[in-house]
Amino acid sequence: MMGDTPLTKEEKAERFRQQANAYLTASETKDVKVALASFMKTKSLGPLVDSLQSILTTEDKKKLFATIGLFIPGKFSTEYSQLTAEKSGDEGEVELGATSDIAIQEAEKERQEKERL
Repeated sequence: MMGDTPLTKEEKAERFRQQANAYLTASETKDVKVALASFMKTKSLGPLVDSLQSILTTEDKKKLFATIGLFIPGKFSTEYSQLTAEKSGDEGEVELGATSDIAIQEAEKERQEKERL
């Protein structure tokens, strides 16, 4: 377990870079960044999730839904998880699948627990 320390912005960015390099083309990475930047301005999850859905089209690429979720402000995180689960056809939260993503899942749980306090 990672303890009580939330991920820093740098750690979140590094996780995104690693997965983007592994699963996305340069163009797709740019498109994800543009979609995130647009969300940060508008705070509208629908267009973000729609954009991500059109980019993250394979099982490997869908692993980035959880990583991208780390960049979503806390008050939007539950809705983001629900929307991404709906868009990917899952009934629950977005599954992370790969063992390298376990730390991301733990960090998300810790963050959600802190928000409930």
